[in-house]
Amino acid sequence: MAELTELVIARLGEPLRFVELEGDAVFAYAPAAAFADPERLLDMIEACYVAFQLRLEEMRRATTCTCSACAAIGALDLKFIAHLGSFVLQETPTGAKPIGPDVILVHRLLKNRIIETLGTRAYALLTDALLGRTGATLGLPAHAERYDDLGEVRGRVVDLTLAVARHRETRIYVSRAEADLELVTELPVPPAVAWEYHIDPRKRMRWQLDAREIEARPNAAGRAGVGWESHCDHGGYTLVHRAVDWRPFEYLTLESTPVMRGGVKLPRSYSTFEFTEAGSGHCVVAMRVRARERGVLGLVRIPLGVWVIRRQFTAHYAVLARVLAEDARAWQTAP
Repeated sequence: MAELTELVIARLGEPLRFVELEGDAVFAYAPAAAFADPERLLDMIEACYVAFQLRLEEMRRATTCTCSACAAIGALDLKFIAHLGSFVLQETPTGAKPIGPDVILVHRLLKNRIIETLGTRAYALLTDALLGRTGATLGLPAHAERYDDLGEVRGRVVDLTLAVARHRETRIYVSRAEADLELVTELPVPPAVAWEYHIDPRKRMRWQLDAREIEARPNAAGRAGVGWESHCDHGGYTLVHRAVDWRPFEYLTLESTPVMRGGVKLPRSYSTFEFTEAGSGHCVVAMRVRARERGVLGLVRIPLGVWVIRRQFTAHYAVLARVLAEDARAWQTAP
């Protein structure tokens, strides 16, 4: 249990701030500015659950003990409650602790009827107060709880077992050996934050300065994930990026198709962006690109594409490092 609890705490890392253990529950919070889009928080929750299930599988394979505790490993599971509200910080001997009515509410939501109503044992409940920041429902089933002293609380429920199923799907990953181009950059934020700045159109416009417009389109499930698309207008051409592998906050792979408006046609490519913790709240992003067309025309197009991408993203990442440093100072000092 100690090993699993440590894993959950580690996975719910920055920009979340760990408060304390409450029995077998992990209590954490973040300033609102750290998660402008609630879907990024959901990405973190799903990644935590996947890591939890993979560790359980390792434990089951590694033990031959037949005691009741070891035999019950397979029955362990997780639930998450996520809410947006106000609080004040109270200084305690173990550090600052959020208190207030919304903190009470999120604790009360731990006792709910989700299993009885929806039949979902491993879940995340996201309140409407949280999802209301963007007006998105993410295509999730609705749920409501009523308390005599707090009234009705509405939200949406995520079946976390679906995240595990997606994790087991075929991987599309550009390795260092396969790449036509690799750029490695250290950024002054943890992987979860760097990830958001790579997929949120508004944030990308702040560091991909040659883009005139960036539009993101959700996948068939209404989520950012495999099938999600990003259309980037660069004036003389448009790049259509389609997510073909999505592993928050480890790596994502995009299939990129250029739509040219004249000139030499750039090659279609796969680009993997891999995020690795570097300590002290930093991460390293490795961008690896491999052209899909490997024929005779590739002898011309691949060197041209490599030159264009290297020039663009060397400049882009220099700007991104500055933008992240400024934004990190803002949300790290926020209450």
